[in-house]
Amino acid sequence: MRGGLSHGRCGTPPDLWARGTDLEYALEKDYARLDTLASIAKPMVIAVAVSCLVSAAMIALYLSDPSAYSAPVLENYALIDIVTIINIVILFASFFAVGAWIYRAHANLQQAELPGAITSGGWALAWYGIPIANWFKPYQSMRELYQGSVLGEINSTQTAPGLIWTWWITWLLSSIGGFTGEYDWLHIASYFSTIVSALCLYVLIDRITDGQPTMSLSRTFE
Repeated sequence: MRGGLSHGRCGTPPDLWARGTDLEYALEKDYARLDTLASIAKPMVIAVAVSCLVSAAMIALYLSDPSAYSAPVLENYALIDIVTIINIVILFASFFAVGAWIYRAHANLQQAELPGAITSGGWALAWYGIPIANWFKPYQSMRELYQGSVLGEINSTQTAPGLIWTWWITWLLSSIGGFTGEYDWLHIASYFSTIVSALCLYVLIDRITDGQPTMSLSRTFE
């Protein structure tokens, strides 16, 4: 039978078919890992939003009556300070949870050999810590991740969805208040920016995690 042993499924050469099968199996395991990481990252993101809301409310109360909320309740710490410290702890914990998810999501994108997937998991995280670049590279990386995972095609010239713009702009605005110094209305604005950014990030994590298993593996058989 001509070609009966020389080709795999649908006329695909057996070596490429086997490679595609192995890749598909590996990706299935990585998608499962991503889903597990998302199940950790999403509650952490919600925890950030809730803690920021509590902190913003506490600062608003403090500004309305500083004497009532500045008295120490635990050693030398006032209630408003304790709430702020808890918020910072939750925020930093979320960095690790979301960072692990970002790394795995980008790694999956590259492993699927999707055209245009140029950002590795390591660089996707590194951009957040590099001055100047951290103002725009994380946005570009998330756009790449969203396009590849949800839309199935990466196009660096295409405008990102409003969801990504909202997430990134509010994340940048969240730095206006800072975590030290006198409490003021800028802190409240910063917390509300963080809340909006966190809610957008929650949706992004959900959509990207759900979309990745549907990414095309056509590159495997080219």
